[in-house]
Amino acid sequence: MPLVVLGKVAGPALSGVLSKQVPDTDQGDLQGVMGSVASMAAILAPPMFGWLFKVYTTDGMPYFPGAPFLLAAVIMVVALVIFLKTAQRQ
Repeated sequence: MPLVVLGKVAGPALSGVLSKQVPDTDQGDLQGVMGSVASMAAILAPPMFGWLFKVYTTDGMPYFPGAPFLLAAVIMVVALVIFLKTAQRQ
């Protein structure tokens, strides 16, 4: 439960931080891009992670039902590295 709450707080906080990085005339573009990225993630993630779970829980492959969680962690680390490199340039 605490992780879900933290996840729900992160979205508006990220939106607030990013909105300070762009001029007032580009706020709509920023919110549109953020909404588009969130929508694409909501569309692509369930089938991708479901397929990965199926692959690693069927015969013939190593049994590793945590593979989707590992992939999510890798994606988060890559996003954090990109964020940190971008923040250092500012």
